[in-house]
Amino acid sequence: MQESDDRRPRIKSADRVLDVFEALTHEPRGLSFPELVSRLGVPKSSLHGLLAVLVDRQYLVFDELSRRYVFGVQLFEHGQSFLTHHGEAREARLAMQAVVAEVNETVQLGLLRGTEGVNIGTVDCTHALRMRLEVGRHFPGYATSLGKVLLAHLPEAEMIQRAGQGPLQRHTEHTLVSSEKLVAELRRIRSRGFSLDSEELVPGVFCVGVPIFDNSGQARTGMSVTIPTSRLNLDILSRALAALARESIAVSARMGVAEASATLAAIVSPATAAEALLKTHAKGWVKA
Repeated sequence: MQESDDRRPRIKSADRVLDVFEALTHEPRGLSFPELVSRLGVPKSSLHGLLAVLVDRQYLVFDELSRRYVFGVQLFEHGQSFLTHHGEAREARLAMQAVVAEVNETVQLGLLRGTEGVNIGTVDCTHALRMRLEVGRHFPGYATSLGKVLLAHLPEAEMIQRAGQGPLQRHTEHTLVSSEKLVAELRRIRSRGFSLDSEELVPGVFCVGVPIFDNSGQARTGMSVTIPTSRLNLDILSRALAALARESIAVSARMGVAEASATLAAIVSPATAAEALLKTHAKGWVKA
């Protein structure tokens, strides 16, 4: 019988390495030694030795000018290895490029970790005004099109359980903060095959997302298109949704999925995508 997590012995040095990585994840400028000591609560002598090893092994870089630690090349290489071996991520790259070529809006690739989404790939548009999420960045699943479309395609019981985890923080006036309303929305998303984020996380930003099904029938990853509301209209949105649906089906086929998702197959043309969009809450304010 497997021991529960709280009884399993922990290796303190391994925990500390991971604590360092997690502390630096959302700090593009890095952190100084005093900042790391303060955040991690680790004795200075222990942390100094640990950081020296990580720098020597090129997992971290110490910038002499700023006196800050940042991620090194080894972590980048390991991240690239993840993308190489993660089937959906590897196959999705060409699909993302195809969507951007068609609509010239930024495309993201993401997966779920608990109730959060994680961005594992981005292909940028050429517009000066664009919303870009860094690879590796986490985002709230309940307030984004990628997160919602992946939550929606979990088994029903698991979907309900994750949707009810913790308080839903309000990010904008459009954020869903009721678990009951979120579950209802996730069921609608599952039924129609795509999700929308109408300024639910960031004001002025609209996203549409679709799942990518693997050969086990699960949606472990998804793709989304991000459009500033200043460029939003029914034409661009319907073309983006149709392109996402077509490319999602193509990725699944390359991974050995024999039969396309019926919900995605129904929206592979801009005309049918527009028809589906007009049945959603977007109908009242997306300009035709």
